[in-house]
Amino acid sequence: MRRLPLLLLALASPVLLGVGQAPVRMQGYLRSRTSEAIRPPASEEWSYTILMLAPEGQRVEAGAVVAKLEGQRLKERFQQEQNRFLEKKVEREGKLIEIKTAIDGLEKELADASRELALLEASASTSPESEAAQWLTSARDRLIEKLDIESRQLKLRLTREKLKRKQDLLASITESNSKAADASEARLRKIKDDMGASERKATKAGVVIYKRTPWERTKPRVGGMAYRGTEVMAIVDDQDLFVEAFLKEEDWARVKVGQPVEVKILGRRESTVAGKVAKVSSIVLKASDWDRALPASHPLFQTRVFKVELTLDAVHPDAKPEGEVEIHLAPAMPGEG
Repeated sequence: MRRLPLLLLALASPVLLGVGQAPVRMQGYLRSRTSEAIRPPASEEWSYTILMLAPEGQRVEAGAVVAKLEGQRLKERFQQEQNRFLEKKVEREGKLIEIKTAIDGLEKELADASRELALLEASASTSPESEAAQWLTSARDRLIEKLDIESRQLKLRLTREKLKRKQDLLASITESNSKAADASEARLRKIKDDMGASERKATKAGVVIYKRTPWERTKPRVGGMAYRGTEVMAIVDDQDLFVEAFLKEEDWARVKVGQPVEVKILGRRESTVAGKVAKVSSIVLKASDWDRALPASHPLFQTRVFKVELTLDAVHPDAKPEGEVEIHLAPAMPGEG
């Protein structure tokens, strides 16, 4: 906290506030109060490969695809789940074919047994019952014939029961397979949805601004990586701009809220707009601590600065969010502000 010592120094030193001192100059950026952060989807995926990015500075409409990302783990999971689905499908179909073949065999066996039993019963019922026939047919032969009929009846009943069990098993496995297939397809759809969700769309119109990662301080690029929870870009409203500037520590006492400023917007077509000082922070930090995405090549990277917010009287057509600016203002005179 350096405000009080600097304020005492400013009051005690008329030279510091005196006429003839060089105007205060600051460096900063155009910011927007309204923006939409574009991040990778919230999923189990940690990192994504960037397949497509809308060009920085381009104005996009709501619904436009601004980034396409590919999650390697999701891609591998989809392939694994699809392979598992196909393997299980082949396995289930093989099991069904096996059971259906067994059912066909049992139905044929049942038909043959029913026909043989019918012929045997018909033969027994039409056998001559004359005294001569009864005399010729021994009790043993008739007993064997009766036992044969009962055996065939038992076999027929067992075959019917076995067939019924196989039919019930077929119905149960068919239902189970249907549920398993539905669950597998649901998992595939979920992974597909997660993969599709990595296609990021703007929900509002605005200008595309790339975001530097705090730890790498580099902007995203096609072929690079995007990480879960990290802002890849922002869609910002270019009609709601203000300036965020860095004021060097030694110039803090010379800047007052309400002072008029001239903001020079840098770029291929430079322009100047008027504005005023809206806020001056009371905390001094290195510029790189104020702005974690500030590149190390920036001249103020290690400089101790205060943060200043400036309002603009008008928004120039060439003004783009995150564009660099230079701010010029005359030093505040004693009694001003």
